[in-house]
Amino acid sequence: SRWEKAREIPHGIVYGPILFSPDSRLLVTNQVLWDLVNGKQIVNDDLPQEKKWGGWNWAALAPDAKLLVGTGGDGAVIFRGLSQRGDLTSSTLLQKTRAHQNFGRAVAFSPNGKLVATGTDDILLWDTTTRKIVSRFDDISSVWSLAFSPDGRSLVSAHGDGSIQVRDLNERRRTVGFDGHGNHVLVVTTSPNGKRIASAGKDGAVILWNAETQQKETVLFGHETRIVNLAFAPDGTWLASFDQDGVLIRWNLANNAQQWKVKAHSGSECLAISPDGKWLTNPWAIYESSEGRGLCRWGESHTGMMMVDATAFAADGKHLAAVGGQKLILFDMQKWRVIAQQDVGSNFTRIAFSPDGQSVVTGSEDGRLIWWDAPTLQKRDEVKEHKAAISAAVFSPDGKMLASADKDQVVIWDAASQKRTAAIENQAIPVYSLAFSRDGKQLIAAKRDRTLRLYTHHQRRWGRPLD
Repeated sequence: SRWEKAREIPHGIVYGPILFSPDSRLLVTNQVLWDLVNGKQIVNDDLPQEKKWGGWNWAALAPDAKLLVGTGGDGAVIFRGLSQRGDLTSSTLLQKTRAHQNFGRAVAFSPNGKLVATGTDDILLWDTTTRKIVSRFDDISSVWSLAFSPDGRSLVSAHGDGSIQVRDLNERRRTVGFDGHGNHVLVVTTSPNGKRIASAGKDGAVILWNAETQQKETVLFGHETRIVNLAFAPDGTWLASFDQDGVLIRWNLANNAQQWKVKAHSGSECLAISPDGKWLTNPWAIYESSEGRGLCRWGESHTGMMMVDATAFAADGKHLAAVGGQKLILFDMQKWRVIAQQDVGSNFTRIAFSPDGQSVVTGSEDGRLIWWDAPTLQKRDEVKEHKAAISAAVFSPDGKMLASADKDQVVIWDAASQKRTAAIENQAIPVYSLAFSRDGKQLIAAKRDRTLRLYTHHQRRWGRPLD
C-alpha cells in the first residue's frame, strides 16, 4: 500500500516461478521456502525425507492449493500433496514420473483443478485425481509457457520459435496457431496493392500477412466455423470473409475490427466484391457493402437459380458472371437483369473474369475448363487437362496467364491460346485456392497441409535462367 520494500530475501534464483501460499505467509521458489511473517527461512534439510520439497524447474499450485505439480530437469513430473493449503512444510510426495524427454519449462492447472498441463518439447495433460496422462500434444518447438482459458476448454501454449498455439481440450486438437493456421487453409487472396496476403480456413481465423517479408501481421477472429472465402475491397481498406454457416463479415483494416456482420444461408463458397466496392455477392444475394443490406436475391432476379456457386465481376463493374449447378449467367449490373445464359452437362465449381472483360472461364466438377466470350457467353474453347474437380481458377493481373488447380496439380495456361505452359505437382497435398501477386511473378497456393506456398515464375532459355 505504501510502495515500499517490505523484505529482502538474500537468496537469488536463476529460473522458475515465485509462488505465494494463499494466506501470503509463505513464499517458495525451487530453492527457497521463506516464512514472511517471522522473516525466517525454512531449511529443506531440516524436514523429514518424505516432506522435502524442490527438485523442479517449474511448478504451480492447484486452485485449492492442496496440490503442487512441478517439472524437473530430467523430464520428471512431480506431484506433491499438501495437507494444509499452500504449506509446503506439510507436503508429501505422491508421485514422480519421468514423463518428458527434456527439462520441464511450464506447468498450469485448469480453473477447476481437475487437469494440469506440463510442458517441455511436448505437452502432457494429466488427470489430477488419478495422476494419469490423458493426452499428449507433440510440438515442433520448445514449450515455454502454458495457460488455460477461464472456461477451461482451451489450452494456450507459448513456444521458443515465437509462436502461440491454442488447443480445444474437448476435441483434443489445435484450433488456432498465431504463427499460422491451426487447420487446413481453404482460401487465399492478395490486396490490390500487392502488399498484403489474406488467408483463412478451417480454424475460423483470418490471417493477414506481409507479402514482402511473409511475416504475419494480425489475426482476425469473428467466425465460429470454417471460412470458405475471402475478398479484398478494391481500395484495400476493408476485407470480406464468408463462412460455411452463411456468416458474412466486413472487416475494417484500419483498426482490424468488424464493421458489420450478417447471417444468411450456407450452400457454397461464393463471395465477390464489385470493382467500385459498392456490391458484395454471396450464394443467395447481392448486398450493399457499406451497411450489409441485401438488395437482390438470386431466386427473385429471374436467373432461374435459387443460389449460385461462384461469381466474378468484370473489371469495369458493368457485368457479373455467376454459375449455379449446370447454368452460367451474365448479369447486367446497370439494368439488374440477366443478359445471357448457357446450360452445360456438368456442375460448375469455379468462375473467373479476364481482366480485359472479354472472356469468362469456368471450371467444372469433371475437370473441364471452358472459355466463354463475353458478353454473349458463346463457347470459345474447352480443355480437359485436370482429372478431378477444379478447386481454383484465377487470371494473372495482366490477363496473360490463367492458373487452375485440382487435388493433384496446378496448371498454368496461356490465356490467349488456351495452351498449357507449366504444371506444378501437388505432391498429394490438395490445393484449395490460388492467387497471383500484383506483378504476376508469384503464384500463392493455399494447401491442405495448413501452409501457403509461393511459386515463382522462372524463365529459361537453352537451359540457362534469364531472371
